[in-house]
Amino acid sequence: MYIDINEFMKKSYEAMAFNSYRKGKSVPLLIKIRLGLKSIFIDPVRFLIDNFPGGLGLLMKRIFCKLTLNAFGKNSIIDSNVLISGVKNISFPDYAIAAGVPTKIVGMRTKINVSDV
Repeated sequence: MYIDINEFMKKSYEAMAFNSYRKGKSVPLLIKIRLGLKSIFIDPVRFLIDNFPGGLGLLMKRIFCKLTLNAFGKNSIIDSNVLISGVKNISFPDYAIAAGVPTKIVGMRTKINVSDV
């Protein structure tokens, strides 16, 4: 998605809003609207998918991962306490299990190997 941190700072709306805030400037209106709509429509759905308990929650997370991740292997499982950010650049192999306490955070540009999980 992003090649380096400089590209991220120029293209990410969250980064642009934070940079404006950090410099003491007002966040541009277009960015406020875009982030506001995301927080109203996308974030609650993502919250439900990430935190829904039981087998139905695992099924919802599996469907979400198949639709959004770069690659999601056959019979892979992501536990409810695993948070994923940067979904377009993450790959899970076949039969991978991502589970653990405390919460694991999988970041951008990540390829999960079976031995890593």
